[in-house]
Formats: sequence, structure tokens, C-alpha cells
Amino acid sequence: MFKEAPMHAMIANIPLVVFLIAAVLSILALFVKKGTFNLILFIVTAIGTLGMYGSIVTGQAALEAYHVPAGAATKLLEQHQHLASTVMIIALVATGFTFIQLILAYIKPTKVYKIVSLVSLVLLIVTSVLTLQIVKKGTQLVYKYGVGVEKDEGTSSTPETMIDDHKSS
Repeated sequence: MFKEAPMHAMIANIPLVVFLIAAVLSILALFVKKGTFNLILFIVTAIGTLGMYGSIVTGQAALEAYHVPAGAATKLLEQHQHLASTVMIIALVATGFTFIQLILAYIKPTKVYKIVSLVSLVLLIVTSVLTLQIVKKGTQLVYKYGVGVEKDEGTSSTPETMIDDHKSS
């Protein structure tokens, strides 16, 4: 069903799940000021950021392997790519803030810890929401425009040709 670059489809949802978990952990970190807990938060956020990077890299490979129909699909792809780049930057900043939060948790929780924790929380919520938008746009590329989907004969399919093929069967 998918062409030679299926890795993007397999890992693209990982950052979404991981950043949602990180956001929940960040909420808990406001109340649990233990260093070990903040270490877990940092590790989870770093994994989400690495997952986002992996999604971008595999997305570039997929772009080279798949045909993208001109028009609305190309515009949607550009939005998908731009949003992914933006989220990558936000994820890097969030990872930095969770690292600072980790250091502050070991030093001594103070007002600075609370402020950094709140900033981390906001960044992780924004990252989660924007990552959901990225996944939504990617899903539209596949299911609405047929990007990355091929027929059994090896020719690229679009939703219209899939409907026509189904009617003729």
C-alpha cells in the first residue's frame, strides 16, 4: 500500500503521544518538586523532541519518494512542513526549559522554579496542540489526496481513482 518510504507513517504520531504525556507530567511537576520526577519529565520531553526530528527527517525522505498532486495538496504539504519546522523550534525550547526546571528542582524549589515550570507547561501544551495539527494535515494528505498510497499495479492512486476502481470491481 505504501511506497518505499513507510518510516514517516510509522513514527509521525510518536511525538504527539510523547508531548501529551510530557504536558501531563509538567502539570504534575508543579506539585511534585522532586528531582527524579523532573528528570523523567526532561527525558520524556527530549524523546518527544527527538521524535519530532525523526518525523521531519523521514518526512523529507517520504517527500522524495511520493508524488504530491499540484494545487491544494501542495499548499497543504507546505503548511504541514512549515508547522513541523515551527514545532521543532518550540520543542527545542521546551526541552531547554525542562532541563532548567530539572536543575532548579535539585537546587531548591523557589519562585523561579514555579515560573520555569509554568513556562515549560505552556510550551508543552502548545507543542502538543500544534503537533496534533501537523498529524491532522498529514492525515489529510494521505486520505484526501492519496499522497503515499499506490495501487497494486504500482501506479499512484488518488481518492477519485480509488472510487472508480471500487465501482468497476
